Amino acid sequence: MLVSDAKLNFEKSIALKIKDNPKAFFSYVRSKQKVKDAIVSLRAPQADKIVTDSQDLADLLNDYFVSVFTREDTSSIPDFQWGSDRPKLDTVLFSDDVVLEELLRLNVSKASGPDAIHPYLLKTFAHHFCVPLSLIFSKFMDEGYVPRNWRCANITPIFKKGDKTKPCNYRPVSLTSVVCKVMESIVKKSLVCHFSSQSLIRESQHGFCQ
Repeated sequence: MLVSDAKLNFEKSIALKIKDNPKAFFSYVRSKQKVKDAIVSLRAPQADKIVTDSQDLADLLNDYFVSVFTREDTSSIPDFQWGSDRPKLDTVLFSDDVVLEELLRLNVSKASGPDAIHPYLLKTFAHHFCVPLSLIFSKFMDEGYVPRNWRCANITPIFKKGDKTKPCNYRPVSLTSVVCKVMESIVKKSLVCHFSSQSLIRESQHGFCQ
C-alpha cells in the first residue's frame, strides 16, 4: 500500500514538475512504454530467412546473446590466506542515514528494472523509503539472502550499427532492480573502505575500486 501510494504521488509530482525537469518526465514515460524502437524483422542465420513473429525475434536475439556470453571459471580461485592479526569485515551496516544518502544519489534519468520501481520515485520519497529499506537490507545481509527477482533483469537489445536484420548487430543491456543496486552500492563502499584501511589493495589496482 505504501509503495502504491508513493508511486501515485510520484507520478503526480513528476507531471507537475515537467517544466522544471522535462528530462525526468520523458525518461519515466519511456520506461513505461512497452514498445521502444521495436525490432520488426531479423534474419535467422541457420535458415537464412527473415522472421517477423515477436517470439521468434526474441528467441533469435536470446540465442545470439547466449552464444557470445562467456561464463567465468570460478573453480580454480585460490584460497585467500587471511592473517589472524587483521580485523575482519563480518557484516555491512545499513543505517537509515546511509540508505538515505544512497537514495539521494540516484540518477533519476535511469530506467527501472523488472519491479518497475523507478529511481525518481525512490529519490523523491527517499526520507520515507530509507527506514523500511534499511530494515530489509539488514535482514537480507544477516540471512545471506538475495531475492529471486533481484537476480532477474529486463534485457533490451540495443542496435549498434550495420544491417538491422542481423542479430549480431545488437548488444544486450540489462536493467535490474534499482533497489538492489542501492544495496549493492552500500556493500561495495563498505568493502572498498575495509580493503583500503587494511592495505589489501595495491595502488596499481586502484582503478578497480571505483
